Amino acid sequence: MVFPCCQLDAIFARSNGNVMNKNAGYAVVLRKIFKSPVISEMDLGEGSAGRSLTEAATDAYDISAWRRPVRHYNGIASALVEGIGIDGIHRIVLANGRTLDVCSQNMSMLQTSGNERVLLVGLNGAVAERNGKKAPFFSGLGIANSLRLPAIAISDPTLALDPDLPLAWYAGNEEVPDLPNHIACLLDGLAEVYQARLIVFGGSGGGYAGLLLATLLECRATVLVWNPQTAIADYVPEFVEKYIDVAFPSLSRNAPERNAETMADRGRHLREFLDMTTVVHDVRNLKLPPQIEILYLQNRSDWHVTCHAAPYLAGKFWERIGRAAFMEQESKQIGLFFGHWGEGHVAPPRDYLEMVLRKLAEGELIHTVIRELDGSHRRLCGDDLDFHWLASNVGLKLEASARVVSGRVHAKSSVGREGAGTEGIMYAFYLLVDGVRQAVRWYEPCSEVHFDLPDKAGRLQVVAFARSQPENQVSVRIPVWG
Repeated sequence: MVFPCCQLDAIFARSNGNVMNKNAGYAVVLRKIFKSPVISEMDLGEGSAGRSLTEAATDAYDISAWRRPVRHYNGIASALVEGIGIDGIHRIVLANGRTLDVCSQNMSMLQTSGNERVLLVGLNGAVAERNGKKAPFFSGLGIANSLRLPAIAISDPTLALDPDLPLAWYAGNEEVPDLPNHIACLLDGLAEVYQARLIVFGGSGGGYAGLLLATLLECRATVLVWNPQTAIADYVPEFVEKYIDVAFPSLSRNAPERNAETMADRGRHLREFLDMTTVVHDVRNLKLPPQIEILYLQNRSDWHVTCHAAPYLAGKFWERIGRAAFMEQESKQIGLFFGHWGEGHVAPPRDYLEMVLRKLAEGELIHTVIRELDGSHRRLCGDDLDFHWLASNVGLKLEASARVVSGRVHAKSSVGREGAGTEGIMYAFYLLVDGVRQAVRWYEPCSEVHFDLPDKAGRLQVVAFARSQPENQVSVRIPVWG
């Protein structure tokens, strides 16, 4: 394929100083072209002077409601150098005529020299009871304005496909199945062009998107999430089924069974269907790049603790650094804080999020931030501070070993429990290769397991789990000896 690089020169020449670093822009665009399938020759087009777009309102979409200037671009490269640094709404053509809507504000602050440049990136969660509410939906702009920081908010384009769809996790659809890669490409480009550190933030479904983007970004970024989902199929089935119907209509004949006898069966059917698509619907075993940090806030009484937080966080070693604060021990990339902001799936108060974002923008390290949260906001920690399901728990004492025997991996666990016997303990195991899960033995009373050796070569590890009840779980990660 021949790339019309002369068009890049033309694009940069028309930027009129809006781009802080031409060489950086060149580098990120060209690198992404040759590395990623989400960039094509269309991305080197004529920007707002190119392909015409319709802004006609539909029953699910009406951009005019935002009453802001709208600029059009034929692809991400054009957006990066043509004017996404100008405040307003930016419509970027991705594929099949589908667009990604981005709203930017206070972007002139990225033109200044001196202090480290920080760019906030807001992601939206579920739109409760749309009742006529139309896409695009831009979240986080109010907080960013209060903090007087430059920001962009990205609307999930799948929400523009149906007036009753509340949530799509930025996972993509059959016309733009690689949506997260497009967004990561845009964010990497902005970070490099403006030499800015990103702070990506979102809750619930927006938190899922943040965790997914954390694994795709090449730039330095901090990702702030609260009460995130970590596997789409484990969310409320009605929401997942609606997403499937809207995002993948051509696969509707293979839709999951809607009359499954149990929630487990229903979730299994949803996972099987999502596996038929190319979207990433589970972030629990994705590798985190070394330049990324995650600050994970979780409401203590939220059902997400056992269904989403525990599977994502289990298998990691945690250092308890406060009453409700933990740091992941091996990489120091994930900070975890349990708050109490109400009963159930309740987000932290806005002033609380503003305070956290301000500290992150000022450059405080995540372990410092969660220590301050733990010390200064004890009323938000709750009273019951026993986190039995984290690996740092002392209620259950778990020991495990694993070795290769006769061409198979043999792992076994033993548990001691303070002040009680070990009756009723259930055991589960993961087999990992280079930190990625390859096989699973779900919970059952047997404390031993045999795994076939995986075809993939690499560092073998086993994560052993033990629990006496769903909320009383411990785990340990161990090497497999030959």
